[in-house]
Amino acid sequence: MNYCSQTWHFCSKSASAKLEKVNEHALRFVFHEKQTHFQELLNKISLPSLTNQRLAKTVCMVYKAIHYDHAPQSTKELLDFRNTRYDLRGTDILKLPKVNTTTYGLKSGNYVAPKLWNLLPESDRTIKTFTAFKNSIKKIDLSGLLS
Repeated sequence: MNYCSQTWHFCSKSASAKLEKVNEHALRFVFHEKQTHFQELLNKISLPSLTNQRLAKTVCMVYKAIHYDHAPQSTKELLDFRNTRYDLRGTDILKLPKVNTTTYGLKSGNYVAPKLWNLLPESDRTIKTFTAFKNSIKKIDLSGLLS
């Protein structure tokens, strides 16, 4: 269910809901649970929802582009740091690209990736190792940050 998930993350809400439903049915089949709430099943196997997994991959991609030289150049070119002469709170804040439409602007990876990165707590954005960063964002409800 996570194959090329960053590519199809921006599918319609109904398609995303169908994917979550397939995931739910699979978990119910594996655990032989018909009444347990879906979130409890996810907690049982220590996994977030598919939406959160896709957003976590997006944030990890941003982390790698910022902190590693071997990250793809095309990804690095999509990210631009906010420059200001003022001493504002927060480091590693990215500029949000100007958008003209909701579908191809606000719901695009070019906009969501820097927005999600900027919404992360300062303590998470400044973590030095990728493994520690990845473990830290697993504890955050990333879909809740965007809503």
